[in-house]
Amino acid sequence: MAKDFVAEARKKRSSESVIFAKFMTVRGAIPDTPIFVIEGKEDVGVWPVWVNRAGFEEPFEPLPCSGKENVLKLRDRLMGELSFDPGKRVFIVDRDYDELKGYAPTSCTFVTDRYAIENYFMEERVLEFILNTDFECSGSIQEKKSLIEEFVVEFGEYVESTYEIHFQVYCLRKSGQNTGRALPNTIRKIASVQANGRLSCLPDPNNVISFDVNLSQEEIETYRSEFEKLDVVTRFRGKFHRMFLNFFLQKLQDDRDRNPRIYFSTEKKTNEFKFSGVKFSQIAGVSPFPLGLTEFLAENFEV
Repeated sequence: MAKDFVAEARKKRSSESVIFAKFMTVRGAIPDTPIFVIEGKEDVGVWPVWVNRAGFEEPFEPLPCSGKENVLKLRDRLMGELSFDPGKRVFIVDRDYDELKGYAPTSCTFVTDRYAIENYFMEERVLEFILNTDFECSGSIQEKKSLIEEFVVEFGEYVESTYEIHFQVYCLRKSGQNTGRALPNTIRKIASVQANGRLSCLPDPNNVISFDVNLSQEEIETYRSEFEKLDVVTRFRGKFHRMFLNFFLQKLQDDRDRNPRIYFSTEKKTNEFKFSGVKFSQIAGVSPFPLGLTEFLAENFEV
């Protein structure tokens, strides 16, 4: 079915108006409080933790806008408004593969150095924190060491299994195509799960991502050269990494009812298995936070 571009344009204008109105409502209610305009609802639990760790202790209001495009459009609209003072506000977006999407950089706009917030959680110290809190591994040094080593091995298998799909997403974003179709949102849509719980490549990974326009061989080679220079942990798609992290931790949780167990000893008590999903607001306290955040806050506020 052909796209209705007129309907899409009207929807975008409506969305922009709603977000602008929301900002104005918040500003009217708290005229002197800094507003941190961010991308999504999940970010709400993360940025207050990181901002506080970066040295900013003043109260502020996070305002999620359902995506990078909306954040930047709101920023530009506010910059163009001469009839009122929007007050203290900053705009925070994920780097992704498209960074500012062609919008101009400004002193009030912060772009993460990693792909997205999920990429800051793919760290050994974060995994160790989850093992201590959700699996009561505190004090079990050898057990944690073995589990972290296993995570590294299985993460390598995940990357190998999904490498071409990550590359397809890179090509999609760098070419600026908007298919209107959501990217895969479960691990089974980007990798095959074997009977033993390990991941392997899908039978035809090249057909996972849809393109509106086929890329030329020259474009593909250029993107391939760029993509191969990216760091896997920090610069590959964060939501895919998060899917793997949840997948791995759920396998640890499922070990509670296995006989024999795969990851834990049989002596481990069943009530020590407490994992029910990655909680961003908790692990933000132990993860790295974005490079340059402290300096950005100091430039925009009195830190």
